[in-house]
Amino acid sequence: MFERAAAGLLGAIALGACLTGVAAAASKHHEPEPESEATPARRGQSGGAECNPYFPIPTGARWVFELSQGPGDKLRRVVEVKSAERNGDFTRVDLEQTVENPGQPSSAAAGRATTNVQCDDGAVVLTVKGSAAGPPGSPGGTVTARTQALPAADKLAVGYAWRSESEIETEAQGQRFPSRATRGSKVEAIEPVTVPAGTFPRALRIGSVENVSLPGDPNRRMTQEIVEWYVRGLGLVKREGRVGSGPNTIKSVEQLVQYSGLTPDK
Repeated sequence: MFERAAAGLLGAIALGACLTGVAAAASKHHEPEPESEATPARRGQSGGAECNPYFPIPTGARWVFELSQGPGDKLRRVVEVKSAERNGDFTRVDLEQTVENPGQPSSAAAGRATTNVQCDDGAVVLTVKGSAAGPPGSPGGTVTARTQALPAADKLAVGYAWRSESEIETEAQGQRFPSRATRGSKVEAIEPVTVPAGTFPRALRIGSVENVSLPGDPNRRMTQEIVEWYVRGLGLVKREGRVGSGPNTIKSVEQLVQYSGLTPDK
């Protein structure tokens, strides 16, 4: 029974990592002098789409990502904006996310989640509630997470750095496993990036190092290095992750392959 519960837990952890992997935002931060290029903000516009132009959330927008962790090991993540509510500088949006195995029907999704996005004067906070299917013969698991996303766009100049914390709780076979993550992030460059969805000449590159306490044991920790590219008007277009070193290194790449309902800056 323990092995079956563990399989469900691992599925939930994997789903949580996939669905909450956006760059964590500033709960504590320090602000070095911008090195060169500042990023002007366009906040407070209609429809919620411009609360943070690097995390656009207009109703009806859709992103499709492909996640690979090795030869032949691929998943597809679909994100859709279902509803948006705006009150002054505060925007609340509901996203639906599905993690699928390519070639399988959507009814056989590896995981599903509803993400509540709260955007307050340009700073974004996410609350994720989802479920993951287990391997054949094993139960699935659930994940609940709260994480901050990007800081306000007017802070995102090259050289800007910040720190943040996230909380994630996974559950399998009635057992709950809380974990926490702390992340340090920095805007490293504005540069071109090419993904299956296209080439974008001015992407924001953010490098992060994240320390995660493993579920069930806060003294056991995992460190991962993350590099992400964001495009104004489109959002996340690429994410690279690395855990471990040497022959035990685990690498992952997530890239945008399709999008609709969005107009990226050129």
